[in-house]
Formats: sequence, structure tokens, C-alpha cells
Amino acid sequence: PETEPCVQLDLETGDVYRLNPIERTSSGTRLQLSLQPSGSLTVLFGKRIPVRMAEPVPGPELKDLRAGWTIRPTRSFVLTDKDIEVRGCADAKPQEARLGDWRPVLGESFSGDAVYECHFRSSSEEARKAAWLDLGQVLYASRVELNGRDLGVRLWEPWRYAVRGKVKDGENVLRVT
Repeated sequence: PETEPCVQLDLETGDVYRLNPIERTSSGTRLQLSLQPSGSLTVLFGKRIPVRMAEPVPGPELKDLRAGWTIRPTRSFVLTDKDIEVRGCADAKPQEARLGDWRPVLGESFSGDAVYECHFRSSSEEARKAAWLDLGQVLYASRVELNGRDLGVRLWEPWRYAVRGKVKDGENVLRVT
């Protein structure tokens, strides 16, 4: 049961709002929360509550990766007369694309999941010095993987990920889903 002070975090701005509990008991805390339809909020309990989200690790950005991307749909959602059908896209081939809006490549009516992929080379010095990656323009949400290592999920800007110690000397593979 949570008995420590509680706050609501605005994850987009980093603002913190104190929440006043309705009731504190030995078994926990009762809060009255108001959510919009399909809404969510983040509540944090504890004595040491961070005030702002941490900035990216200081150091140079990984090289400019605006070019060299491909996209491949992994599954599609198709509206039928009775339901939404989920179809695998195992036969789909990667196509050249820009990171961001996939409609120019996958079509205006595509609904589903896709994976962007970029292969790039780094020198040993670039690999050693790279501290972070900024994807620039991403739409809606992203999960990023570099050389098979999960870098995390972002639901909104900034689309930045810490990469220190994860960039290899030579060939690297970056995936965004």
C-alpha cells in the first residue's frame, strides 16, 4: 500500500502537480482522479520525487541518419463486414522510405505495424564518442533497437535515445517500430 506523498506527472512537459489524497489509512491512500475518455495519467508516490525529466547524456549525437531507411509492414489490420482482421505481412519486402509518415510508401489506407530499418557504419572513434541519437521526425510513438539492444520507447517528442556504449565499430543496425 502506498502511504508516501503523491504527485501527478505531466510526461510531456515535465511539470509536477501535488495530489491531495481523499483519505490516508494504514492500508494505503485513496485518490479521486478525473480522466478524459481513453485518457491516462502518471501518479508517482515517494519521498524523493524528481521534478524534471533528465536531459540526454551530454556528448556528441550519433551521425545524421535521415537517409538510408527502409520500411516493411509486419502486420495489417483490415476491416471486414463483421470484424477487424489481423493479417501477417511475412512476404512484404523492405522499401526505401523516410522516417516519419509511412503513407507515401505503405499507402493512405494502411493500418497496422511496420518496422523501419537503417544500416550504417561507424568508425571506432564515432562508436566510442556517440552519446545519443535524435530520430528527428517520428509520428505517434516509437520503440528503438540498436544492434539488437532495446533503447526504449517514446510516446512523444523529443525522439532522443541514449546510445553510449551501444554503437559498434563497423556495421550497425537501427530498428524503429
